[in-house]
Amino acid sequence: MSMIFDWEQVAILRKKPKQSCGAADGYTILLVGTANAINATLYEGLSFDFIQDIAPVAGIFRIPNVVVVNPSLPVQTIPQLIGTLRQILAS
Repeated sequence: MSMIFDWEQVAILRKKPKQSCGAADGYTILLVGTANAINATLYEGLSFDFIQDIAPVAGIFRIPNVVVVNPSLPVQTIPQLIGTLRQILAS
C-alpha cells in the first residue's frame, strides 16, 4: 500500500514481524493509540518505557473518548472525578 502525505513524500507501508526488522534506518513509523499510553501506566516491567522511548511526530487521527461514572458519584467534570478518586485513595 502506498500513501502520499501533505509533504508530498511517498510512504510504503509493509507489515513486518519484529524478528525480520533489520538495523534501525530512521524510517520506521509506529502508529499507536490510547491503549499504548494506558498500558504504560497500568503494567510494570514492560520491556520499554513508552513515555521515554516513543517520540510523537504528528497526530493523524482523533478518537473521541467518553468517561462514564455511576450516577451516585457526585462529579460533573474530569477535575472533580480526579479529586474524588484522590480522596478515596488517600483514605
